[in-house]
Amino acid sequence: MDLYEIVKDMKTQPSKLIINQQENIIINRVKLFSGDNSKTKPDLLYIIKYSVLSRLDLDGNFVCIMDCPEPVQPIDMPRSNLI
Repeated sequence: MDLYEIVKDMKTQPSKLIINQQENIIINRVKLFSGDNSKTKPDLLYIIKYSVLSRLDLDGNFVCIMDCPEPVQPIDMPRSNLI
């Protein structure tokens, strides 16, 4: 599945933030991010909590789950796709 198609479909859903830095990324699997990951794979879409993602310096494709009270600070991830 193409990441652009995932984002396009998610735009129809109630979402707070969609940042797509790189279009046409092919996603082969979705994986829950565990804290022991030090590297990400470019063909995976990781599901991760905001509180974890905001502490890490990672590049990849992420669906961020908000687990803290709003407002939150935007995360600067110029080489990543963040949904």
